[in-house]
Amino acid sequence: MASSKPPVIGSPPSHPPQRGGREDGASLLGFRFRDPGLFRRALVHRSYCNEHNLDATESYERLEFLGDAVLELTVSAHLYRQLPDADEGQLTKARASLVQGETLAQVARRWGLDELLVVGRGVEASGGRNQDSVLAAAAEAVIAAVYLDQGLEAAREFITVNMIDEMAAVTLSLSKGGTPPENPKSRLQEYLQGQGRPAPTYRLAHRQGPDHNPVFSVEAVSNGEIIGEGQGGKKSDAERAAAAAALTALTTRAEPDKNPPPAQSPPAPRRDAQPPAPAAGEPAPPPHTGRAPRFLRRLGLGKRS
Repeated sequence: MASSKPPVIGSPPSHPPQRGGREDGASLLGFRFRDPGLFRRALVHRSYCNEHNLDATESYERLEFLGDAVLELTVSAHLYRQLPDADEGQLTKARASLVQGETLAQVARRWGLDELLVVGRGVEASGGRNQDSVLAAAAEAVIAAVYLDQGLEAAREFITVNMIDEMAAVTLSLSKGGTPPENPKSRLQEYLQGQGRPAPTYRLAHRQGPDHNPVFSVEAVSNGEIIGEGQGGKKSDAERAAAAAALTALTTRAEPDKNPPPAQSPPAPRRDAQPPAPAAGEPAPPPHTGRAPRFLRRLGLGKRS
């Protein structure tokens, strides 16, 4: 009787070799898996599963979910120990700068995941393997694979060793009184609070594209008003884009005009203009004769007729 169990990622013919013939890409990371299948699963994009009739759970998405939590815990504990004088707000900003998609995508490229990922033909043709959101998700999946293979302590060491440059830059900046790169969402919240406005909320406007390559559109809202819109391959990326757009719009609107139009001077009176008519009850002025008033003529200041 044939087994109903889905094919195991890594066993032929359901899984092709990695690009460039790298069968043991894990060794590039300085880590050797006891179960290499975990590493191979961490490299499989949902688009490949869709094209080969594999269940979506055979992709890296479940590992991504777990790796996100392991990464946040590891980074939080590292910052807590390394920065004893930092307050909660500083620690939160430092952690956000280390676990955001852009940072993880850089790490993934350094690991060579852009070459090792197994994606469907459509994603390959569109260059999707190089998208930040895809690479960041794969990095989190690899972290989860390390955790499942050898435990939390091994995962902690793996993250610390492989992200040492990013962690050192953030801790050094804070230890010298600087600030880590801020998440646009944090900056927007601080800006609105400074203006006495409610903190922003983020709502999903719509989602487009297939499940393996979605595009999320998110609106940043404050006090019922849409103040920014953004898009991204992950909702978190779209929220950051919306916050950045809101910051740009709000700060631009708040800046005074540096080149105001010149003040308009009143027009010069015409030489032949008639004096205004007297108000009711007031005597009419004497008619203009072209001669200087009598007291000026007596003083020799007027023009003699």
